[in-house]
Amino acid sequence: MNDWFFLTIEASLDFVALVLAIILIVGAAGNHLRLWWGIMVLLSSSVLLHNNLMWLLGYYEPTALEQGYGLLVVHRMVEWFVAITPAFLYPLATLRPAYLNKLRLVLLLIPVGVVALMAVCYHWFNGYITELNSFVNVVNSIDEFDVRLRLGLFASTLVIPIVYMLIPVLGHFSSVRRRATLQMSIFVAWLLFVLLYYAVFTLFPNRFLFNTYGMVIVVFGIYVSVLHLLYENPLSHRITKISNVELTPTSEIIPPATGEKLYCSMTAYFKTHAPYANPDYTLKEMAHDVGSKQVRVLDAIKNSGFTGFKEYVSYLRVEHFKSLASEPNALSIKELMNASGFTSRSSFYRIFSEVEGTTPSKFVTAARRK
Repeated sequence: MNDWFFLTIEASLDFVALVLAIILIVGAAGNHLRLWWGIMVLLSSSVLLHNNLMWLLGYYEPTALEQGYGLLVVHRMVEWFVAITPAFLYPLATLRPAYLNKLRLVLLLIPVGVVALMAVCYHWFNGYITELNSFVNVVNSIDEFDVRLRLGLFASTLVIPIVYMLIPVLGHFSSVRRRATLQMSIFVAWLLFVLLYYAVFTLFPNRFLFNTYGMVIVVFGIYVSVLHLLYENPLSHRITKISNVELTPTSEIIPPATGEKLYCSMTAYFKTHAPYANPDYTLKEMAHDVGSKQVRVLDAIKNSGFTGFKEYVSYLRVEHFKSLASEPNALSIKELMNASGFTSRSSFYRIFSEVEGTTPSKFVTAARRK
């Protein structure tokens, strides 16, 4: 199989990833993780699709394929660094939904911008680039300024992503709000594999690595995108948090508060009222019901370990279903499901099993035996 076959396959996969990314972004509905992953996949798949189309449409000369196997290629390292590095912050984002806000995200990504800007300025404006076709050339040309600069860039593109991925287990970050799933382990293993693949391709490039490098990235990007279409947070589960604040049911709206107090007031309010039983219940309506602003309500939800509004409402609906199922009545599972605010049977069964670790039918059977 020649290079053009691999390029065609990869371009097709890039297009699929691009479409999935747009779907995720458009349908994020307050889920910042889904939005963020969609943006990352959109960025990476766009870069890969552009490069592959340039090869296929003849904008790059065939002889450039061999040149593409060069060592420490600056544009390739910059593209990797900018498009893929944010994915290494994803474990932090999924385990601590409230921590990685816009300000912290910008601050953490400053090193990425600085390193990429330095490389771009040198390479595209005033820099001489030494041709490197083998690792021996690197050793023999180590005195050249651009070679040392490229080695520094390469080291940065390895070290910074690893540090980002380790943040959740360093210092006070080890106290996570959510528990990692098997999918998280697979995700981290994939990040490490892609990092190794990138390192080998950058230092020891060949035809096979050239043809498969983009596929390694985009195939898993598609896989995780599909998971995000099915689950609000496929990489972690919420750990039930015991609050020190008493949750006393009330029929009155509690005055505006922030953080844990606001979450407790919301929980107390919903013990008496069940507006979430309306399938069309929105974040705007929830903020109005508890007498607070939408941004504060969303922050309170995230601070309590939920990914976003939709996951929190699903949790409330599952609790409502359990409450109704425990009462002496003859309602069917479908009737209990509809009374709790769920409209899709498949989504209800998936969400209930994820939250409770059992099926609704088994839960109802056990509850009615008591």
